[in-house]
Amino acid sequence: MPAWPSTAHIQLDGYAEQRETALQSSEMESGPPKVVRIKSRVMVRRPVAVRFKSRADYLSFVEWFQTDIAHGALWFDWRDPLTGSTRQARIKGGELGDASLLGSAALDRGVRLTLTLETWQ
Repeated sequence: MPAWPSTAHIQLDGYAEQRETALQSSEMESGPPKVVRIKSRVMVRRPVAVRFKSRADYLSFVEWFQTDIAHGALWFDWRDPLTGSTRQARIKGGELGDASLLGSAALDRGVRLTLTLETWQ
């Protein structure tokens, strides 16, 4: 299984987890709504900012994205910064967000990329 590239550094500033619900609620004629569990596991989405130390590292990541994980269709091993455990993840919808240069064209301080990772809970 492919692994998250070591040159792609997830920024902890702004790191978040968004869990979908495993429950379904139904309004009743009277009394409180009925709530039942409908999923045994839920998808956790993590919008993240990824920093690359150079444009070359960013371009290497794009190559990995296109070839190793088939434009985001395949799962890969990823180290969860919250728990330290290795999890299987994928890039939501195969969508890479905005990429921005850090520094100027003459001074390569890297690239910042936004994307959303998905894992099963």
